[in-house]
Amino acid sequence: MFKSNLFKMFRRGETPKLATMGETPIVTGDCIRHIEGDRYRVEYPLAVNARDGSLMVYVPAGEFAMGDGQYNHCPQRAVHLSAYWIGVHAVTNAQYLRFVEATGHRAPNRADYGSPLWKGRSFPPEQAGHPVVCVSWDDARAYAEWAGCGLPTEAQWEKAARGPRGLIYPWGDGWDSPPPQPSPIKGGRVPSIPAGGWAIGGPQASAVNAPRR
Repeated sequence: MFKSNLFKMFRRGETPKLATMGETPIVTGDCIRHIEGDRYRVEYPLAVNARDGSLMVYVPAGEFAMGDGQYNHCPQRAVHLSAYWIGVHAVTNAQYLRFVEATGHRAPNRADYGSPLWKGRSFPPEQAGHPVVCVSWDDARAYAEWAGCGLPTEAQWEKAARGPRGLIYPWGDGWDSPPPQPSPIKGGRVPSIPAGGWAIGGPQASAVNAPRR
C-alpha cells in the first residue's frame, strides 16, 4: 500500500475541449510559462473538475524517459502514455468534506500518530484550503472515483511531475540549488500550508494507483 496523506487525481483525455455542464473536465484557461523578462508562452490547457472544483492540467500523449537511472531500482526506460488530465494541487479539507457529506464516507478523524486535524466531520475553518491528511489509499481512491477521476499510475505521476523538459527536480537536474521553501519547523513539525502554496518544487506526497505492499 502506498502510504500517503496527500493525493492527486487524473482523468483520461485526448484533445482539450469545452465540456458541457456536469461533465469533467471543463476547460477554463491555459498554463502560462515564463520565458524571460516580460515574455510568456501558453503551453498546456487547464481545466476545472465540475464535481469537486479541482484545477487540472492536460498532459499530452507521448513518450518520456521514466526513472533517473541513478540506482538499480530506478532504471531509465522509455514509456509511452496516452493523453490525460491530472490535478495540479492536493485535495483540500473543504473538498474532502463535500465528498464525505455527499457519500457518507468516513471522515479523516483518526491518525496513526499525533492528533488528527478533524474532529468528527469538522476541522478548523482556517484549514479549509489546506491539503487533507489522515486518508488511506482506499480513501483516496474512493474520493477520486466520486470526483469522476482515478488515481494516477506511477508513470502518469512521474511524467506530469517532471514536466515537458523531463527534469529530475522542478528546478533542474541537481539537488544543489532548490528554491527556498516556506517551511519553518515549529515544535518538531513542519506546519501545513494551503494547497498550491509551496514555491516551485515544494514537497508533496501523492497516492498513486499501484499494487499494495
